[in-house]
Amino acid sequence: MLNDAVAFLKNCREWSEMRTNRYLPKAVFMLLFTWATASPVLGASPGNAPLGNSDGLEAAEQPVRVTVTPEELVSEPINPMIYGNFIESGFGRQVDGMWSEMLFNRSFEEVTPLKESVWGWLNRKPEDDLAAEDWWHSGYEEPQWYVAPGNPEAHLNYSEYWDFHHGLRAASLNNRNNTSKATLAQDGLCLRPGITYRFSGYLRHGEIADRDVPPIDVTVGLYKEAQTGDSLVSGTLRGVAGPWQRYECELANGGFEGRATLGITVPPGANVSLDGLSLMPLDHVHGWRRDVAGALKRVRPRILRWPGGCYASFYHWRDGIGPAHERRPRESTYWGGLENNDVGTAEFVSLCREIGAEPFICANVMTGSPAEAAEWVAYCNASAEHPMGALRAQQGYPEPFGVTYWELDNETYRKYGALEYAQRCAEFAQAMKAAGPGIKLVMVGYWRFHAFLPEMLEIAGPHIDFVTDRELDEGYLRGVLETLRAYNAKSGRNIRLCNTEWLAPSEDVPVVLDTAEQASGGLKATLQNRQIRWRYAMNAAKQLLVFQRLGGEFVFANFNNLANTWGQNVIECPKEGCYLSATGRVFELFSACPAAWPLRLESGVADSGVVTQAAWDAPRERLILIALNYRREKTEIRWDLSQLPIDAAGATVTVLSAPSAASFNTLENPDAVEKSEKKAKLAGHTMPFTLPPNSVVMAVIG
Repeated sequence: MLNDAVAFLKNCREWSEMRTNRYLPKAVFMLLFTWATASPVLGASPGNAPLGNSDGLEAAEQPVRVTVTPEELVSEPINPMIYGNFIESGFGRQVDGMWSEMLFNRSFEEVTPLKESVWGWLNRKPEDDLAAEDWWHSGYEEPQWYVAPGNPEAHLNYSEYWDFHHGLRAASLNNRNNTSKATLAQDGLCLRPGITYRFSGYLRHGEIADRDVPPIDVTVGLYKEAQTGDSLVSGTLRGVAGPWQRYECELANGGFEGRATLGITVPPGANVSLDGLSLMPLDHVHGWRRDVAGALKRVRPRILRWPGGCYASFYHWRDGIGPAHERRPRESTYWGGLENNDVGTAEFVSLCREIGAEPFICANVMTGSPAEAAEWVAYCNASAEHPMGALRAQQGYPEPFGVTYWELDNETYRKYGALEYAQRCAEFAQAMKAAGPGIKLVMVGYWRFHAFLPEMLEIAGPHIDFVTDRELDEGYLRGVLETLRAYNAKSGRNIRLCNTEWLAPSEDVPVVLDTAEQASGGLKATLQNRQIRWRYAMNAAKQLLVFQRLGGEFVFANFNNLANTWGQNVIECPKEGCYLSATGRVFELFSACPAAWPLRLESGVADSGVVTQAAWDAPRERLILIALNYRREKTEIRWDLSQLPIDAAGATVTVLSAPSAASFNTLENPDAVEKSEKKAKLAGHTMPFTLPPNSVVMAVIG
């Protein structure tokens, strides 16, 4: 029976969607995934080297010919919010990678180890060296605090539940040497030339019971990494005395670029407690890294979901409001690790406004209450006359955030039966819409809940606005649309379909092992190792074509995830700089795609290895032609446009291509997946152009 399951996973075209939709328990899935994908692992090529014949399909001897008909496939135009994305706090170093804070565990908390939910998802064990993975970069580092060598009489201690200021623990640097200084240090910083950094934190001198402790000066410096002798730049915190106080200084970096260490130096004989520290560059954008904001403007997710994911089911929104230095760091309940809560509602909305995305909040239904969710809605959307609006204004945001889209938790079948959850949706919706009458609510309808969708709609339908389903198959999704149409017709409602968290299919994505790994029997055929590859990105493009063909009844989709997440992203955020992943290249192209009215195509070639789509823009003035070439050799394509009223003489053609289906972008080579533009001319009523191997091509005529 197990062999049958493995064979099924190897041959089923939708096995990755099975994982996405939770058809299998996570641990069972990862076991079957490992066995099922072990045999396709390819050759001994290094990371971005071209693969052998398994890399793609053979090129056709004749050009691919496609006739574009005037028949439109949808009654409502494509909604550009299908090019959305998703941030999960407390998972995969996403927020930590995008946020400008440079210090890890700046409140000296006891960090919970990553939980089995993470190791199962990664198909790895806690003792595995994740730094050996192809997706690893400096953004995943979690450098620890230490006492700089040279003073054996200096000791670093932690106090928990007493003598602390921020979180639940503080650090104490006790320098018992009366002649030498002592330095508390953290490595792993990356400095940029010409940037000023602000250090801040709470410090106090002496024991907690001391009264008249003489004030001391504490030096804060930036050094070349692991070299705490001569500083690159330093500042002084003057008059550190008995009670906890907040101190800050600015550190103006000159021309140094590279890895660095923060050092906090106390005088001989001093005992200094520290808590709630921070180091941030002054060029941040609302607290977010400037290079991250720039990259996200290129990707331009049209709608952005937060704070989870599984994290949302344990998140309480008051943990993320008010001054950052007053917010308590907490364990990431589901995944493990530490969530600083530096990014809360205001910071999330600020990012959305900066990059032009619609904010979309996932509310806590499983461990929260309708009242808590309603207060969150009011905090976001009520005027300053409302108590929650007044709280928001008091915290520096007098104008409402205007958050329209709210999801009623994530994977709620973990706790509820289908009809029980539908009843919870009705209860939450009534409270939330009373607090914000204009909001739109999303009900979970996937996996175990799918078979019960008609009954769920009878209970929650009068109160919700969307159903989310994570299935990717086009026929399946059209079936869900039919269910919604039937309910809407009899009830007078207008409930729409969305997908709030999706992964691209990855069953055909190649993985490369180097010689050493093969010799030791190593296996890197994990989902994450596949998700960095260009073939995976091409599959994401193919899935976006499916979403386009559903038209405006399918309102939005959130790709999983935005940043880092062990290779599962559209941008990578190493400390040294930010770049678009292979999939990020696809989203950069598609988020700017003006396609609105997909058209029926006719092709005489079956299973050609070339995927095609055509659509008008919204005013039906420009024609968009899209082709995906899965072959390992170039392919000629001929678009027959004779049935369309085309006046233009040519097109702008954008090409995404890579040397191999296994290629992926890195910090050293952020353009392994290359983007280029060219012009193409119409030959009468035919648009001919060449598709490079392993390419996604979009032509805009008009």
